Amino acid sequence: MKAYDIKNIGNTQTPEEAYSFRSEFHTSFPTLLKSAFEHHFASLPIAQGLQVVVLVFTLFFGLLTGHWRSLFLFLGVTICLKSIFVYNVYKLYKVLGNKAYYRFDKYGISLMVVCDGTHVRHLTEPWKSVEKVYEYSDSIVITFSKEAEIAEIIHLTGDGLKEDLKNLLAFWKQAKEGAALDETDDYYGADEIDDIQDYIEHRFGEIASIGHEKKSEGVHIDLAVIEPSEENPYYTIVTIGAGAYRMPLTDEQRIKNLNTEYNEYVMYLPPDWKVFEEGDIKEENWWPIRLLKMVARSPKDYGEAYFCNETISYEEELEAAKSKSVFLCRPLPYLIRTHYTTKTGRTINFLQLIPLSVEEAFHFDNVAFTLSEKINYLLHVDYEGAYDLTKEQCEALFTTKIISHFKRLCRQETEESKDVNEAKYTAH
Repeated sequence: MKAYDIKNIGNTQTPEEAYSFRSEFHTSFPTLLKSAFEHHFASLPIAQGLQVVVLVFTLFFGLLTGHWRSLFLFLGVTICLKSIFVYNVYKLYKVLGNKAYYRFDKYGISLMVVCDGTHVRHLTEPWKSVEKVYEYSDSIVITFSKEAEIAEIIHLTGDGLKEDLKNLLAFWKQAKEGAALDETDDYYGADEIDDIQDYIEHRFGEIASIGHEKKSEGVHIDLAVIEPSEENPYYTIVTIGAGAYRMPLTDEQRIKNLNTEYNEYVMYLPPDWKVFEEGDIKEENWWPIRLLKMVARSPKDYGEAYFCNETISYEEELEAAKSKSVFLCRPLPYLIRTHYTTKTGRTINFLQLIPLSVEEAFHFDNVAFTLSEKINYLLHVDYEGAYDLTKEQCEALFTTKIISHFKRLCRQETEESKDVNEAKYTAH
């Protein structure tokens, strides 16, 4: 056993970058019980040693005198105490089981609960509440201060414990050194990136290329490009990196409404859009990508949270853009929510961005409020009626409407710009 506490953690060698991870479900009660007993005996060596000494003495006394009552009494008390210990471990196992686990990140240790397929953060215990970390050959044990809400003690078992310990100690050390959470960057681990890319390909199509951001602050936003296909005749651009930031949700938003704290964003572009260009990309082709990256970066920059059926505007930041507002909805043509839980326990919601004209943004802010009303107004589609369509019919319908809306927006903006230029020419 090796123990780490707040005094020696500062001198412990840890990785420069710590990556989030999660515990395994306690699917085996014997495994959890073994870890609990190992720590119980290792952390209280004097008490356990005295029990052994008393047991030997009582046994020896019984052999010499023939009085076994003391031995039976002592054994009865010991068995009773150990039974209570086993029962408490069993209660912990039943509470966790395959319904809950712990997630570790820069914010602390979170108790995660699985509700209707969504992994919801129930509460987070900050790193300052950790008192000691014990390293065993096949388990990690964490103890907390009396004020901690999450637990008195946590047992980690399963695979990958060596890497988990490195990241755990790195997060703990980072918190001890006083790193400001808002000022630290948010990023995925390498395994998590691979995990997300696999899901994107499963959900949206084969990734043709990934545009890597050369310089990043706060969050690193890469763009996965999926080329038009017979099934999806449009470009699909998906962010990779926005979901590394945990958005500030209230308990009601997170627990009662089962909203996820992490988002990635999707945008569809017409099949003839110049997504790939040699040299500098022209503004007429780049503006939707800029809008996508701005939305992806905004939650971290401004401490905000974005949800489905929300309108976001950038009047000041995008004065010359063709669209200054976007509408967030589920990635159409699928009508159900698109979300994915990574191996680290991060449930990421994917939201589609639809650029809006000034008139459409105004209508959404003042007239249409429900998701169905907005889809009906924006795409001229009976959103509720679309649930009765087949998958093929739904895909054909929304594909046509989304691309038509995008082209109409571009054409409208072009005509408005032309009118402005003509007015300026006439004035001169």
